[in-house]
Amino acid sequence: MKLMAEFKKQLEQLSKIKRVWLTTFNLDISFVETHVLPAVLGGDPPRNRMDYETLQLALQDNGIDFRVFCDKRMLGAEQHKRTAIHVQPVAVRSLKAFAGMSPKNSLFHPKVIYLEDVNGKMILGAGSANLTISGWGRNQEAMDFREVNSQKRYEQIEAFFTSIDPSLQFQKRTLPQNDNSWNFVHSFGERNLLGSLRDSGAPNRLTVWSPYLSSDLPAFISALRDHLEAPHLTVNLVTDRIDGRYIRTGWSEAMETMLKSGQLKFFENPSPKHDCTEMTHAKIWMAEGQKGSVIAIGSWNFTTPGCASLAVATEDDGRWNNVEAGIVHPCDSRPKITGAAYMPDAQDFASAQMLEEEGIDPPELPPFDLTVTYDWQQGCYQVDGKWHEGAVDDGYWLKLPGVDAPVALKWKPRKKSLEPVKDIIPESDALLTDHFYRIEYQGEVRFQGLIIEKRAEFRRAQSYGSLQELLNSYVSEADPKTNDSVGLRHCLRNMDEADQGWLASELDVQEVSISYFRLFYAMQEYRKRLESLKEQNSAAELHKWLFVYPGCLQELAEKVREHLKTSDATGFNWFLANEVNALGEFARKIYQRQQCSDSTSKIERHKWKRLAVVVPELPMGDGRREAYIALIGKENGYVL
Repeated sequence: MKLMAEFKKQLEQLSKIKRVWLTTFNLDISFVETHVLPAVLGGDPPRNRMDYETLQLALQDNGIDFRVFCDKRMLGAEQHKRTAIHVQPVAVRSLKAFAGMSPKNSLFHPKVIYLEDVNGKMILGAGSANLTISGWGRNQEAMDFREVNSQKRYEQIEAFFTSIDPSLQFQKRTLPQNDNSWNFVHSFGERNLLGSLRDSGAPNRLTVWSPYLSSDLPAFISALRDHLEAPHLTVNLVTDRIDGRYIRTGWSEAMETMLKSGQLKFFENPSPKHDCTEMTHAKIWMAEGQKGSVIAIGSWNFTTPGCASLAVATEDDGRWNNVEAGIVHPCDSRPKITGAAYMPDAQDFASAQMLEEEGIDPPELPPFDLTVTYDWQQGCYQVDGKWHEGAVDDGYWLKLPGVDAPVALKWKPRKKSLEPVKDIIPESDALLTDHFYRIEYQGEVRFQGLIIEKRAEFRRAQSYGSLQELLNSYVSEADPKTNDSVGLRHCLRNMDEADQGWLASELDVQEVSISYFRLFYAMQEYRKRLESLKEQNSAAELHKWLFVYPGCLQELAEKVREHLKTSDATGFNWFLANEVNALGEFARKIYQRQQCSDSTSKIERHKWKRLAVVVPELPMGDGRREAYIALIGKENGYVL
């Protein structure tokens, strides 16, 4: 994969990575997790489910802000997500308005790579490659990478990303102003593609690589001439052809006239295609004028929506602009980017049926947009929404992983915003295997969308295989982050059967063979570990020892509850349950002291409940035995 090699080359120019922000039209999450993420972390592609989890942990440990933005309609139901990387589906109708924006038709189409290290060095890449195996490995694509070292470029990047997500934060910087060697041109900027191509004056020739062409190519070229104020403009096209022959537009008399007059010419690809190449997907525009040439490499197809420059503020005339982006720069020379010329005839153009089969037909969105996020630290879902089309309808329901009952979506008729939805607490960590929410209407699933995962460092994906192994780790004071006994939680062990993972028990119930002494010693060692957290005075670290790390107190409580379900009410089990509860109370006292200095790591009430174990009844004897039990409880902090 040539693009992967170039991507790694760009990463090597940076020190410790701080940000990796990627935009795409089509998205293959498995490709990103299997190839792009390891490249960012300097590792090898994962071979099993545990390797993916290792990548997720490395991403968290390195503090890298890794985000992917994609068109919401192109995120299919068949996607398989193995990590908690931030994937943000984008609905164009929810974005900041731009010229020619069509809420229904505009696509989110940019292919941008933004890299930044901890020292502030930045690299921007833009071009034609989607985040798919075809985009990075099978197609012929064009990408341009540039170091960002001027104030104007930095502000162009900021305007692009904050228009997509206003919550993104950019540091205030003062960079040199005198670099005019290139521009980052996008739909949210001051200038569009065609305006930038006029930097060397009105062009007399336009050479374009584009796989997709306007359905009415002669009319489109006439519109370009008017917009560029270039009445004698000639157009040279290098375009991918269906089955190696058919050009992706229709034949007409106007087409024939343009070809015969030389106003439009077709050229072969100057670069020989590899046998494994699926298509030439590159988008390159070169405008040649009296003062020189201007070259643009980006996501712009040779269509009205694709060039993102011709449509006005409304779509009444049937025209609209997509969200596009790329890098535009002047060029003193006139590089040759065409092969041999050829003269097509009517038989070389696609039929209406071919064009229909080749066309993009994104699935229809519901009349509203939802943003569903899950906060791994707080353990709850948050839902926001905006109604866009027609009158509001309260007949829609939201289904969430780990939540049995569907959530009614109620709308404010005037503001067309979603009525506040209280934080929704799942009954399990089903989000580990199912990352999608579903929208139901009249009993049918009408749409599904990806859940945005926040604070993934608090995501618990690993555990010990049994209660005995967990207690033994306490005795040996093993570090759970390096202990060989730690593995994936049950639901993650076979991701090929993700939908069935929660039908089986989360825990492997095994017979516990441990002495009273070893039990008390294990609990005392864990108490010491919690005691040591007082000195760190970190509520976040305490939270992880209680709810996140393998062998955390929540895992202990879960395993003890499973053990008690399958065993008799014995004295050992009575002590076991009480010891767990005593640890919970001890942890709460430490937390209450630490919270005074760190209010950002609040532990919600529902999470404390997960640390509690119902104590089995203990057969009582005479009064002396009851007094003895009471004494044991008092000395050990049991709540009897």
